[in-house]
Amino acid sequence: VDLVVLAGFPIASSSEESIALIRQLLMREGRSLLFIPSRQLDLAKLAELGDALPIRADARMNSRAELRASLAINPSAQEDPLLRIPPNQRKEISWEGLVPLFKTETHFVTLPESKTLATATVQGIKMDEPLLVTRTIGAARQVALTGYGIWQWKLTTFGREEAYAGKADTSKPTISALDLFLANAVRWLT
Repeated sequence: VDLVVLAGFPIASSSEESIALIRQLLMREGRSLLFIPSRQLDLAKLAELGDALPIRADARMNSRAELRASLAINPSAQEDPLLRIPPNQRKEISWEGLVPLFKTETHFVTLPESKTLATATVQGIKMDEPLLVTRTIGAARQVALTGYGIWQWKLTTFGREEAYAGKADTSKPTISALDLFLANAVRWLT
């Protein structure tokens, strides 16, 4: 195993054995991690992973109410490998212009050695809430989103303004934000 991907895990029916295996892979064996939550995420079982994740849910601010949150990229993260944009597409691409992610009102806090690449913006208001976090511990790297529904980024390709204006240029391939994000994440994590 080079990379552990937790997409919507753990949920209420997740076994203790599965959680223990994931914890072992992350803590003892130092495997890299990509974490994407879901609405069904079981926060009590997530807490069992403890410091194996770069984020932790704040038990005092835990709500299943759902909202839409956009990325607000931290200025210091503009050149981060996770957010790298091909040079020929830099004029067309804006991470902050993507469709907002779904997010529960659960407040997540980052662990001290974690780096917040993007915070949540809700209806144009910047929140002090991490939305995209990375962490490096030894040889292991971790990426965690606190929002979900990144599948929408596949539908929102970069350069969509040109497509809507009828200026389809078939000479330059359009890449979806989801494809670019996942390619960058897997490359950086492994």
